[in-house]
Amino acid sequence: MRYQFKADVNAFIAEMRPHYSPSTIKNKERKMSYIAGIFTDLYKDKKVSTCNPRKIKQKDLEVYVTKRRNDGIADSTLSKELCFINQLCKWVGNDVVEKFRFFGGIYKPHAYTGRKDGMSDELIKKVIELGRTTEDWRVLQGCAAVLLCSSSGLRPQEARQMYASDITMMNGVMMVHIEHVKGEGTWGKPRTILLMDGVEDIVQRYLEIRKQKLEERGKITDSLFPPIQNEHEFYCQQKFCNLKQRVEKIVGEKFELRAGRRSYGQRLLNKGNRLEDVSVAMGHCSTRRLSSITPELRRWPQWVESTRTRTTRRPSGSPDSRRKWWVRQNIGPTTVWVEHR
Repeated sequence: MRYQFKADVNAFIAEMRPHYSPSTIKNKERKMSYIAGIFTDLYKDKKVSTCNPRKIKQKDLEVYVTKRRNDGIADSTLSKELCFINQLCKWVGNDVVEKFRFFGGIYKPHAYTGRKDGMSDELIKKVIELGRTTEDWRVLQGCAAVLLCSSSGLRPQEARQMYASDITMMNGVMMVHIEHVKGEGTWGKPRTILLMDGVEDIVQRYLEIRKQKLEERGKITDSLFPPIQNEHEFYCQQKFCNLKQRVEKIVGEKFELRAGRRSYGQRLLNKGNRLEDVSVAMGHCSTRRLSSITPELRRWPQWVESTRTRTTRRPSGSPDSRRKWWVRQNIGPTTVWVEHR
């Protein structure tokens, strides 16, 4: 059957759906369907012997891996794709991926074991300056996306699903609320954090122009980054991450959108914040994650003093002190209490 791979993906997703969160299933379905399309095309071109997961052989996996490498796909991504293929193949009773990983030799992709550094302070300053001077809507949109990651520690998927109403002013500073967090519905908890680096004027300018663009198109949505050209509420992950491309061309430097989040955590630590508090602000369930991904923590183990996340109650008499947990952040000369529900 020419489309057996896709049929098995649909059956696998249907069986797994009750056991995973909707966001996880959506991501798994999208990636496995993409892999199914590649295998089907290879079978049509007679480059692999089959596109039936029950009958796939090591030679077929070698062809797949070679094709993806020729497409410029990194081994870290390719290793994840093999994990998806392995899940499906094992589900239908085929352990070919495990054998391939054992005997694969030069064809065996290795998962990425390290972590890249965050954005440099100089690069962040360039983006801030660009956000204040650009007259191009697309460039401003890219700057806003980058600065939300670098100045409030958002993950790209969290920034992508934000609403304009999630950005508010409190005591003269701009606060960012993240409702759709990583691990939503399981370990992830909504959080509200301070926007630092003094970029409130850029975000406010973006909000005003965004409102104008929506009115011109006659579109009604609260999405912070709405796809103006279509009726979807949010960008897909790939298109959202591509918003930074215009920014990269102007500043003359390529970077990952998630690099801003790494620099956010590192700068908070450099300002003297406790590891536990920074972990809470970044939405981690423990300090172990932060200590493993933050560049300076890998170089200076003395930063790591505890592996437990600890929160502190806001002092009595403070606004909204009941039934909420707060942590304190020291950012520059300002001390603020940041909500952690």
